[in-house]
Amino acid sequence: MPQINRFSSRWIIAIITAISTAMMFAISVPQASAKEYVTTTGLSPDGNQYSIGWEVPSTQEPARRSKRSTKDYAFETNQLENGMQTLIHIENSEAPTEYRFPLSLPQEAEVIPFSEGSEDAMGVFLNGSLIATIATPWAIDANGTPLQTSLHIENGTLVQIVEHNSATAFPVTADPQIDWGWEKPPSS
Repeated sequence: MPQINRFSSRWIIAIITAISTAMMFAISVPQASAKEYVTTTGLSPDGNQYSIGWEVPSTQEPARRSKRSTKDYAFETNQLENGMQTLIHIENSEAPTEYRFPLSLPQEAEVIPFSEGSEDAMGVFLNGSLIATIATPWAIDANGTPLQTSLHIENGTLVQIVEHNSATAFPVTADPQIDWGWEKPPSS
């Protein structure tokens, strides 16, 4: 009988070790997440309907997650009356400074930067007509202090750079925003 008990104890320890190892692996390995595309649809004055959007970056990147850490950043997309906005919530200095949003545009549309000092950063043009604008970006820290941020287009991807470091008051909030060119609200 002692041999059975000894075997049982070893067996139980082996099972517990295997389960513990499997649980640690499952917790520390990031889950694959489906890509999230967000779009906004507008109706032009001539009756044409267009959809424009972007892919929201994954927050499941291996370098950003472990079983003891929280996300360094998160995204929140809001539909607006005349477009959409994706807020970037940056939690700490370990978060990246670059956020990439692959664009989804009508066929043959192109994004053209406006001159510096314009109200908007870029325009989305289709057959020479402005159909949407990409707003000048902004970023603020936890104290409401503006931070340096910029947008550019790289191979069909909207790229927002948010300058932050260990001296920044976190969390930081930033956004890319798109508005329909013909539905701009009146200035107040």
